[in-house]
Amino acid sequence: MQQVTKLPNGQLSEPFLVESRRTSIYSIIIERRKLMVKNEKLSLQMECTLLFQSHPYMIENLEGLALRLGRKIEDIKPVIELLIHQQIIKLMGSNKESPLYCYNEPVVITDMDIKSELNNL
Repeated sequence: MQQVTKLPNGQLSEPFLVESRRTSIYSIIIERRKLMVKNEKLSLQMECTLLFQSHPYMIENLEGLALRLGRKIEDIKPVIELLIHQQIIKLMGSNKESPLYCYNEPVVITDMDIKSELNNL
């Protein structure tokens, strides 16, 4: 026979229900922490992107980026790797000890042939 406990609101509950609520609260806390970390990485990704877009001719290493952004190198490195993968920035040279990064200017098309598009309608 299982023991019944009285909750603060006067309802009766079995111990396993109380334990399952406790477990549920812990899982919610863990999920919120994961979300906070994800939001922090997104924020840092935006900061890095804006830094390179604002200074398109800047060439910088991880130490310099950490100094400019006021962040730790360990936090910046995975974000820089993601931005390289997304082709927002590019790696310059082959110096593996202190790699240099620069902004990868997007291709802009200035000529448009609107007449041919209108004829297709």
